[in-house]
Formats: sequence, C-alpha cells, structure tokens
Amino acid sequence: MYTQTLVYAFSAGHKILLANLAGVTHEESLQNAGGSANGINWLAGHILNSRTRLAARTGAPCGPIFSEQEAAWYGKGSKPIGAGDPCVPLERIVAGLEQTVGGIAARLAQMTDAELETAIDRTMFPIPPEKPTLGAMVEFAILHEMYHSGQIGLVRRALGKASGIGV
Repeated sequence: MYTQTLVYAFSAGHKILLANLAGVTHEESLQNAGGSANGINWLAGHILNSRTRLAARTGAPCGPIFSEQEAAWYGKGSKPIGAGDPCVPLERIVAGLEQTVGGIAARLAQMTDAELETAIDRTMFPIPPEKPTLGAMVEFAILHEMYHSGQIGLVRRALGKASGIGV
C-alpha cells in the first residue's frame, strides 16, 4: 500500500507540474516574478535535475538528462537564470520530465518495504528526518517537486497566464 501511495503522489505531482508548464514559452520561462526569484526555466530544470538524482538513488531506469555543466545551472544554490544566460531550452526540460516519470513511477511501484526502510546518510536531507531511510528520501523528493511546482504556478500567474490546474 505504501508504494501505491508514493506512486500516486509522484504521478499526481507530475500531472500538476505539466499543467503548470503548459503554454509557457521558453522566453516566458526566463522571466521571474520579481527580484532574485527563480523563473520557470530554473524551477523546472531544478526539478528535472533532482528527479534524475532520485532515479539514480532508487535504481530507476533513466540515465542523466543534463550534461554536467547543464546540471550545475540547475543545482541547489545556483543563480537564477534569466534572458541571455546559458540554459536548457524549456521544451527539452519538459521532454526530460516526460522521459523520467514512467521509469521512476515503475521503480517506486516495485520497491519492497525492506528497500524503502534502508537507512541512508542523514546529510542527504536538507531537513534530516528522525529516521533517515530511502523511503523518507523518496517522500522528501516528492514534496520538493510539489513545492517547486507550486512556485511555477505562481510565476505562471505573474506572467498573466491562467492557473494551469483550473483553479
């Protein structure tokens, strides 16, 4: 049952993410909601970058999408991406998100309780849980995607677009 919940949360989050990205052009993705906030390109690229690390940690069948240099543009603590900055085209990021979702969801569905309860290093978490396990890391990865997907929804609205999820 736990794996079904993980698959549902991951898959539902992915659908919300795609809805928030629908109709956004690459040029629009380079705009931000003001100040030093991240734009949609960085947010979506960061999600994809994190998703490929999730795939690697769980053994999901999807290799790296970004080159090492591209991954650095979207890593934690990297600078916001704006017009004229080196970046990956939004269309390629969306394609990478589509490319990774099936393999990760399938792997999550196959994981055993023993795999999910495997202890991992506390330093792999920005906010370490009481019991740092692979399952807790998967849960945090899903939460992380949803957090940034919500930010994409806000930037989308700041661009003057209707909500991607019909609210």
